[in-house]
Amino acid sequence: MTLSVQTAGAGVFASAPARFVFSNESREAYLLRTVARFEPVPWINANLGADSRLLVTERQILYYLDVPYFSAPWDLQALIDLLPGHADPVRFLSQAKALGITHLLVWPPESGDPSGLSETITALGNAGCLDLVRTFTVRKARSRTLPGLGASTKTRLLYRLDYARCPSRGPA
Repeated sequence: MTLSVQTAGAGVFASAPARFVFSNESREAYLLRTVARFEPVPWINANLGADSRLLVTERQILYYLDVPYFSAPWDLQALIDLLPGHADPVRFLSQAKALGITHLLVWPPESGDPSGLSETITALGNAGCLDLVRTFTVRKARSRTLPGLGASTKTRLLYRLDYARCPSRGPA
């Protein structure tokens, strides 16, 4: 009985990859279906080059990016200070420039992002330091194994940092 239950469970969890292997589904369609918030990746890979460097806060898409990136979860790195309550646009610009960051893939400032990035993005935008390149609607399924449980959609923004247009002392 235990073996039957375990085998049935393994079958349920193997259904998504099996569907990919035994169908005509493209790699991109499979990744869109199984990787949370994957939607920006194909566009970024097609439109940003080796001279770009993308700041990304979510690790699950890093493995699929073909462009240089900097992984910036606020609680797991210290090269760019994104801690809650530490919003400092001048420091952010200095740290981003030192790392060669040209683009930011971020939540909209009003999204309730717990890091200090939302406040920084607002200040940089108000100072004219950011150009909105593209808006993406991203999806996150409640369960990759049981997609029938539903999914939520959110917005992600791709900005280009324009250091030349930023005030020399940073945004006010």
